[in-house]
Amino acid sequence: MRTTVLAESPGTADPPGSRGPERPQRILLAAMALELGGAETHVVSLARALRRRGLEVEVASSGGRLAGRLEESGIPHHFLPLASRRPWQLGHAVRGLRGLVLRRGIELVHAHARIPAWVADRALAGSGVPLLTTYHGLYNDGWFWRRVTRWGDLAIAVSEDVRDHLVRRLGADPARVVVVPNGIDLDEYAFSPSEEAPPELDLPAGAPVVLHVSRLSEFTETALALAAAAPALADRLPGARILVAGTGSRLEQVRQAAGEANRRAGQNVMQVLGARWDVPALLGRAWVAVGVGRSALEAMAAARPVIISGNGGYGGILSEERLADFEAHNFTARGFGRPVEAADLLPDLVRLLGDEALRGRLGAMGRETVHDRYSIERTAAQVEELYRRLFAGSAGRRPLPGKGGAARP
Repeated sequence: MRTTVLAESPGTADPPGSRGPERPQRILLAAMALELGGAETHVVSLARALRRRGLEVEVASSGGRLAGRLEESGIPHHFLPLASRRPWQLGHAVRGLRGLVLRRGIELVHAHARIPAWVADRALAGSGVPLLTTYHGLYNDGWFWRRVTRWGDLAIAVSEDVRDHLVRRLGADPARVVVVPNGIDLDEYAFSPSEEAPPELDLPAGAPVVLHVSRLSEFTETALALAAAAPALADRLPGARILVAGTGSRLEQVRQAAGEANRRAGQNVMQVLGARWDVPALLGRAWVAVGVGRSALEAMAAARPVIISGNGGYGGILSEERLADFEAHNFTARGFGRPVEAADLLPDLVRLLGDEALRGRLGAMGRETVHDRYSIERTAAQVEELYRRLFAGSAGRRPLPGKGGAARP
């Protein structure tokens, strides 16, 4: 059962453009950065969806390539060093956020992740401006981290296991943590499965394509397992291709593994693309997606079958029977998966790539699931309902930070 105090459908909120006495009008979303990543992409999608609902939305972050998408939508972006723990930059961020709130007439701040939450908590102390926080994953939970984590007036967890982590490991008040899953803009993923691939990719016509989208920093287990499985996949399904999109500190390690896989296979079976901004187009050409979290949800929105594999371990094929388990863990294998191994990945890839009917059934299930429970419109409506509650009843009630407030995140 999903733990939430939110309305069950977007229809509970007032129509876009209406402003009731309990609805804040000008919102500031605070994020660490706006580079490629699930949380960052969600902030941009949420800002745009809230704007469509008639709210005046602004965003503060340390910047990144996604900031341009905000500007294209007419959403102001303000640079603040919200991704740094250095004392002088934290102080600058606190002063900057406080000044921004006063200058722009911000009525509510919604902070995403631990550093922006800490900065916002300090900046808003005594101001009467409500603070909502969102936590997108599992965070370090030692005594120091428990001391510096800030919840605001209310906290959002993006899945049940994140909520459990915040309460059990970081000491959050369970009455002040609700589950609101991240949402996907379905319009970005509405296309035919026969869509052409980006022209620079070396994909033979009709080739079975596997797509993996991930940060290639500390989370490279799946990309390396795909490289290990690539020669055998090419042998079992001639013409099959694996595409890996993402960047990070271990990008070159993954490229070297792909090069070795291609040498062993005697063909260009695996391509490592680096950072990509055209994931919908890549999904349009993919037959199967491998990933977790937002990458899995985006593939589901594109009606592609998904193999759950990532930093939480290997979960296997996302099927009707396992949907509830994966949902509770934000479409990861946290807590019940096993280490990612090529020996597990290969038979699941072969099964999906070789069964068009199965791909169609699982793809339709994924698209329907996102439409019913994970659309950005639904998420925005639920978030706006929280804004209303905080604006009506919680403004100015947070105490000034005590001694623990001086610690740095």
